[in-house]
Amino acid sequence: MSRMSDRRTVLVLHRSILKRDRDELAGIYEYAREAGWSVQNVEYGTAMVGRFHGASVSEPTCDVRSLLSLWHPSGCILECGGERPNIAPSRFGRVPVVFLDCPSFKGGNRVACVSSNAKSIADCAANELLPLGFSDYAFVPWPKDTVWSRERQIEFSGIVSKAGRRFHAFGPGCNANQMNWQLALASWIADLPKPCGVFAANDWCAEQVVSLCESRRISVPGDIAVLGVDNDVDLCEHAAVPVSSISTNNALAGRLAAELLADCMERRVHAPVTRTFGATGVVRRASTRRFMIADGMVHKALEHIRRHACDGLEAGSVAEVMGCSRRWAELRFRKVTGHSILDEIHDVKFARALNILSRRGMTIEEIALECGYESTSFFRKVFKQRTGLSPRDWRNAQM
Repeated sequence: MSRMSDRRTVLVLHRSILKRDRDELAGIYEYAREAGWSVQNVEYGTAMVGRFHGASVSEPTCDVRSLLSLWHPSGCILECGGERPNIAPSRFGRVPVVFLDCPSFKGGNRVACVSSNAKSIADCAANELLPLGFSDYAFVPWPKDTVWSRERQIEFSGIVSKAGRRFHAFGPGCNANQMNWQLALASWIADLPKPCGVFAANDWCAEQVVSLCESRRISVPGDIAVLGVDNDVDLCEHAAVPVSSISTNNALAGRLAAELLADCMERRVHAPVTRTFGATGVVRRASTRRFMIADGMVHKALEHIRRHACDGLEAGSVAEVMGCSRRWAELRFRKVTGHSILDEIHDVKFARALNILSRRGMTIEEIALECGYESTSFFRKVFKQRTGLSPRDWRNAQM
């Protein structure tokens, strides 16, 4: 028997190929290469399986039995998009299955899940928005009523209330068509007390808020500061006002799912188990930089960092631009932004690296040099820490 025929096949069922899904797949592929697995992807919910197995093309979920018969997988990973699965664990029979990006649920004695940590994401949102010092904060949920969006709202509202600030949630328009949802959202934004910090369920929702503000001449971030989730570079960078976003470790989620599946296949998991992934930090852009208006000295420092962070800029040089001692500069910068001068330099360099990587055309070595990293190896180390992926795997996941 050939070595290739000895390889285990793992079936990955996913709903779509969004940025989040591509990152998750990259994490699965990374582990699969190490484990010597063969990975087969199937998009379910589009009746693709039915076309090959005689089922109705309008079937809302995939024909699991036919898939198992066709591929004879050693295990399966079912991507759930933050929702409880619409395919019961029992349909996989004796084949181990891991539910990826799935809230914990009761579905058997050996259900294995990898779930998004809503508290981690809400904490990150609060750390970015609360230092702005507003009295009012708000949440814009995903248009469809979903578990992951509700969990983020609940966690964020709890933090805001505990901090003694007023909380507002967009409710009208949920599950409506997109036009009605946008009309309701526009009216709600106009009625919000100003200034207000808005945490959106994801980058798409954040971009909608920014666009509606722009069309109604509501200043972002002067009147409304906006924060999204997922750091979808195309959405965030090309919004009417570039959107700050929480980066989530979706590549780690994929890897955790693969590691958990390996444990299931080796029968090392004998009870319900859930592993979680969460936020890795905020990629700051113009939509949350309201403090630029209020503090000219810090604004000058931020502009200097934006222009020169990739030129080997050091914190001491920024203090000179601010016209004060290093200690006073650090204290004032942290009071206004909530983080250090060095943190800002690192964030700008990393955002620049992500932007270049997403456009392709340069080698990893050239990008490290362009963004002011001391070496390619150090750049790879920083990138892995922030995203869970190597720069090359992250770039491939954007394809």
